[in-house]
Amino acid sequence: MAEALNAKTLKRLRLVAALALCSATLHSQTTREVTSAPAPLKTVSNPVRAAQFSLAASDHPVEFRSVDQMSSTDRELARRADASIRAAAASAAFDLNQGHWSSQQILCPALPQHLFLRSMRNGGSGDVSLFTVSIQRGAGERVHILAIQRRGFSLFTPAPLNARTIAVFNHIRDEERFAPSALPPNWLETGLCYAALSGADPKALQPTEFSAKTRSVPASPAVLESSNDGAAVVRFTEAATRPVEWTLDFDAKGRLLKVTRLPASLVREVVRNQ
Repeated sequence: MAEALNAKTLKRLRLVAALALCSATLHSQTTREVTSAPAPLKTVSNPVRAAQFSLAASDHPVEFRSVDQMSSTDRELARRADASIRAAAASAAFDLNQGHWSSQQILCPALPQHLFLRSMRNGGSGDVSLFTVSIQRGAGERVHILAIQRRGFSLFTPAPLNARTIAVFNHIRDEERFAPSALPPNWLETGLCYAALSGADPKALQPTEFSAKTRSVPASPAVLESSNDGAAVVRFTEAATRPVEWTLDFDAKGRLLKVTRLPASLVREVVRNQ
C-alpha cells in the first residue's frame, strides 16, 4: 500500500514539474525553426462585426518629421494655432516660455483630419518635459494637449493608460467622424497612432521582416478581435529594446475604453527563405 502511494505521489510530482517547465517555457524565449512562410501579420475574428474599422491591407506607417520636413500647409496651420497651443500648454502646466522646446510632426494616417506635433524640453537628466498637441484641420482648428511627462516625472497614471489621454483621443476621433467623406480608419493604424500620441515611437513587429537570421519575433501577430455586439480589441507588439504588447479595447461605437501594456511574449525563430 505504501509503495503504491509513493508511486502515485512520485507520478504527481513529475506531472507538477512538467507543468511548471511548460509554463516557464511559454513565458520565456524558446527556439523553433521556421522553413515556410511566417504567420500572417494580422488575423481577424468576426470581421463582419468589425465595421468600426477598415480591414484593408495597410503598411501601418506612423512617421515622424522634423519641422523642416513638414509641408508648407502644415507649418502654416501650426503657426496660426501658436497662441492656442501656448494657452492649452499653460493650462496643462507646460511653460513654453521657459527653456528650449523642440517639436516634430507625427503623421498619423488613421487620423488625417488632424495635425499632430510632439513638443519636448530637455533640461538634462531627470528634467524632460513632453506633450503632444493636436490641431484639427478645417474651420475649427481646435487644439488639444496630451500630457506625457513634466520635468522628468510621468503623470500619476502613465500617459498611455491615463483616462484623460483616452478621453482626448476619443474626442479627436469624434472630430474625425464628423469630417466630410470620413471613412472607417484602419484598425492597426489606429492602435499605432494612439501609441505615438501617448509618447511611444511605435512600429509593429512583423514576422515578414525576418529572413535567414535568428531573431526574436512576437509570439502572436497583430490582431483585431470583434465580439458579436460589435466591440473590438486591437492588439499588437511594439518593436522596442524591450518589446511591449499593447491591447486597446473599443466599444461597439468605436470609443476607446481601456489600454493595457505588458512585456511582450517572444519566440526565438530561425527563418529560412525557400
